[in-house]
Amino acid sequence: MVESKNVGEFVTPALYDKVHQLALEMISSSETNDLQAMWHAYNSLEQLCKDNEYSSTDHPFQWEVLADFTNDPKTAIQLYHNALKLALKADFREYVASILISLAENYLELGERVLAWKEALAADQVARFTKNLRLRKEVSEFLLRMSASSNN
Repeated sequence: MVESKNVGEFVTPALYDKVHQLALEMISSSETNDLQAMWHAYNSLEQLCKDNEYSSTDHPFQWEVLADFTNDPKTAIQLYHNALKLALKADFREYVASILISLAENYLELGERVLAWKEALAADQVARFTKNLRLRKEVSEFLLRMSASSNN
């Protein structure tokens, strides 16, 4: 990878406020068990992603958040791949590492240990070139948990 445009922090996308608001609505409605409100917010976020796909406002952030709130790991993986494609194209390393570790978690949930390990190693390689210590720690802890569980 070439020198990243955002080595130290995530790039704030134009749609940040709208995506953030929808995420807060999903969290709030899930805490109160208001499934109708939660699904409304989720569907609004999904539509926002589709409306902005291939446009100048398309950004990995919106796809990553949508994937984060997707219950089905297979669907989440598809959404993370959308986000990853955009993050790689823009060379947003923190997004790339974050998305890769999320992919690893979803692959592990599906029992795909080899794919989970592969994505986690890739996340580690990318995260090393960021200043985001929280992200680097998250990736390292995931790798350690996977290593420990494979030794049992």
